[in-house]
Amino acid sequence: MIINLKEHLYLLSIVTAMLVTSACSRSELFKAELACSKGDGKACVTAANIYKNGEDSTGKKIVADLDKARSFFIKACDNHEGSVCNEIGKELSSPNRKDVDFVAATEFFEKGCNVNNYEACTNLGVLYAGTNELRRNFDKSYQYFVKACSGQNARGCTLLGLMYEKGQGVVTNISKATSLYQRSCNNNDPQACVNLGLLYLQGSTGFVDNKKAFENFEKGCTLGNAQSCNNLANMYINGMGTNRDYKKALTNFTKSCAKYDATGCANLGYMYQRGIGTNVNYEKANDYLSIGCNANNSLACLNLGYSYKNGLGVEKNDDTYLEYAEKSCSLSNGEACSNLGIRAMGEGNEKAYKKAFKYFELSCNFGYIKGCTNVGVLYQNGQGVEQNFEKAISIYQKTCSTNDFLACANLGIMYTYGQGVKEDLKKANDLFTISCSGDSPLGCTLLGYAFKEGIGTKIDLNKAKEHFKKACDLNDEEGCAMYKQLSK
Repeated sequence: MIINLKEHLYLLSIVTAMLVTSACSRSELFKAELACSKGDGKACVTAANIYKNGEDSTGKKIVADLDKARSFFIKACDNHEGSVCNEIGKELSSPNRKDVDFVAATEFFEKGCNVNNYEACTNLGVLYAGTNELRRNFDKSYQYFVKACSGQNARGCTLLGLMYEKGQGVVTNISKATSLYQRSCNNNDPQACVNLGLLYLQGSTGFVDNKKAFENFEKGCTLGNAQSCNNLANMYINGMGTNRDYKKALTNFTKSCAKYDATGCANLGYMYQRGIGTNVNYEKANDYLSIGCNANNSLACLNLGYSYKNGLGVEKNDDTYLEYAEKSCSLSNGEACSNLGIRAMGEGNEKAYKKAFKYFELSCNFGYIKGCTNVGVLYQNGQGVEQNFEKAISIYQKTCSTNDFLACANLGIMYTYGQGVKEDLKKANDLFTISCSGDSPLGCTLLGYAFKEGIGTKIDLNKAKEHFKKACDLNDEEGCAMYKQLSK
């Protein structure tokens, strides 16, 4: 058989040329895959990104393949690319993910931490600190935060400081917490600045230092932390650590709300609603309060309810007011619960009183002192609950001592009539005096009667008139009527 060697060689050269051309067209991906197979983690990342983006660094297109991209990212992690391990762990543990897998996330964070990716160590510590109680392990959290912090990971130091502040897995040590927060804040971790500011504001360091609190909130806000901006605004409102400046407060609440901080939006809405640091603008107020309430901020819901109750920038709507008041109460706002209780009391029947009692109890449990006093009123009068003078007295004593001056007046009434205590008119007048000095109109009116009638004291019409006038100035109708009578 005769072979045409020239023709054969020609065909071979064409095939060879085609092979070379094909290799060149995919050389970057080919080289990346080849290097990855030999343990080059960075090459694995390159291959993963080409498959993910559907093109290489030269713009050469390929068919995107997310499954292959994931495969190469995992290979990159297995080949000691700690930052990739960390990103995979973050993806697997993201709250926005439907199929959150903390077990797998833990595995990838561990791989990253083992090759000294300190952000992975921090995230691993967070998983152990924040997962359900069955898997929670503060000892491991502490271990990983220590490693992260030793690797100069500012967030790791902050979270380690939080463990020392709260005594989680370690003995509480505010000094260590302060030092760690200061270190992290110096390294521009905004949450550390917030936490440090709060320690100084609350006096947890052993003394209150409003100036240092202000400085740390200011830095945290500059670093873009919404909570810092909100706290800074409150410092300006109250003149703490700085001069009072409502306009600067408004500016910082605006920054906080712009970063989707519900509390910042609630406070900003309140300022527009009341005209603090700006002109009253009910439309803006309601917009910001709506943002806050939609994010489940109880104060925002409370004040948005007031807008509907009073027709501020919206049409009056009692049903909508109740809807927001109920939501605010369900979010543990004691004032909202108390308001609902007062509303129920207005219905004037036993069923409504029982409903009111439940609202007032909730209010008190949520720390709203006036709600506690209202529980005392129902015990005193036997409305919605069996009358119990002892419980009423106990409640009034506590709330009077925390400057609820209506409670002082009510306790004075109980001493006047000997309800659950021995009648003591002098004690009653002392309580009325405390109540009136705290601008309780009822206390002033009752003290006026004491001086007018000589109850537990000498008759003194001038003092009676003085106290009735103060009650009237505090919008008490009975006080006004008595002041007018004594002025004739």
